[in-house]
Amino acid sequence: MKHVPLSRRTFLRGLGAALPLPFLEAMSPSFSFGATAEAARKNKPPVRFLWLYQANGFLPTAWNPTGTGREFELSRTLKPFEHFKDRLTVTRNLRTRAYGNHIGKVTALLTGVQAERDRKLGVYSSARSIDQQIADHIGRDTLLPSLQLGVEHPGQGYCSGANSPVSYGATVSWKTPTTMLMPEIDPRAAFESLFGAGVGPKAKARARWQGSILDLALDQAKTLRRNATALDKQKLDEYLESVRSVERRLQHSERRKKESWRPSTKPSEKQLAAPPAGIPQDRAEHVRMMLDLIALAIWTDSTRVATMIYVNSLSEANFSFLDGIKDPFHAGLSHHGYKDDKMEGYSKVNEWHAAQSAYLMKRLDDIDEGNGSALDNSVVFFGSSLKDGHAHSNIDLPIACIGRAGGALKPAGHVICPENTHIADLHLTTLGWFGIQANDFNNLGARRIPGLS
Repeated sequence: MKHVPLSRRTFLRGLGAALPLPFLEAMSPSFSFGATAEAARKNKPPVRFLWLYQANGFLPTAWNPTGTGREFELSRTLKPFEHFKDRLTVTRNLRTRAYGNHIGKVTALLTGVQAERDRKLGVYSSARSIDQQIADHIGRDTLLPSLQLGVEHPGQGYCSGANSPVSYGATVSWKTPTTMLMPEIDPRAAFESLFGAGVGPKAKARARWQGSILDLALDQAKTLRRNATALDKQKLDEYLESVRSVERRLQHSERRKKESWRPSTKPSEKQLAAPPAGIPQDRAEHVRMMLDLIALAIWTDSTRVATMIYVNSLSEANFSFLDGIKDPFHAGLSHHGYKDDKMEGYSKVNEWHAAQSAYLMKRLDDIDEGNGSALDNSVVFFGSSLKDGHAHSNIDLPIACIGRAGGALKPAGHVICPENTHIADLHLTTLGWFGIQANDFNNLGARRIPGLS
């Protein structure tokens, strides 16, 4: 007898309601002896890309694992990833070619190219970041092509040591070489961008009203741009991109594209409750809210690409909720001066961010997608643009990767790359996990890292 697999979009219908079934064996392509390749493709979950970023590096002696390959021991900072050790890859000897102190090196992390001011054009220019390149490939059929979250305001002013605005240290995402994507730090605003469109006549009327407002805003911005300075044009381009992203969400809420895959389960009403209005004063609560939103966004297939900024480049964040920490993060802890008490505080903050990342990974790992968990079908990076905040070093960057990319990534444990390997090599390798055929990354002469695919 030929078994036909159930679609992941199978619903229980009755009493005017439709409830999605949890994953069943009958939904697996392997359940059907005569299943076609097309059926298997349609039932295969998508691969997701996440980058969890902490500015100002990690204490090297607490980050570096011992041993190589699969025979390695987790370091103090990476200990929270013990449960995911079989899906962990820690790359060593990767670097960027950025100079200066903190901020310029942030801009180069996901682009490979430091943002610098083009004196001829009068604007700052970097390159397209890997998250946005991947979003172009896998984010077309989701509500948000990519999601950028954080917990701190971007800051204002100019940093002479980096020759760039302070705000450039608050994001790792570049939509274009001249357009940054700033993280949303308000949990309620982030939630509404994901789940706030609603349905029914009132929601449609609201969408039409919002659409007319957006049209007016776009027209006004385009008019202003005609006579703007080069730097103001850059700012207006960032504004226009943010408006267009809202426009795309409105269009998506009215008519979602036909997709090849839908989640087989969904969050409960309690799990989908909107966060309270306003930005939390409690940092730990704020971080957890944002990580929960990422988990919900992945679970509901609202996005497949996300970045999370735990702390900005010049942040003087207060981590006094951690035992024994009194100093602000940037000047007091990351610039530890090799003093034991400050290095200990620095390491505690590093560990705390690793533990928060492990929390998100556990949430993703709890989402069953039939061929594995959402974590198995993801690539989750955790790391920084500096090796050590005190030394401002961007050689041997601390970068860990958790997940299997749906089977495209072969976790390799502790991977020792040749010294001074450009981070573009990792980005080119990552593109391959998403089925993106490329011979280089941002024209940096990249080569794939062997043994990871």
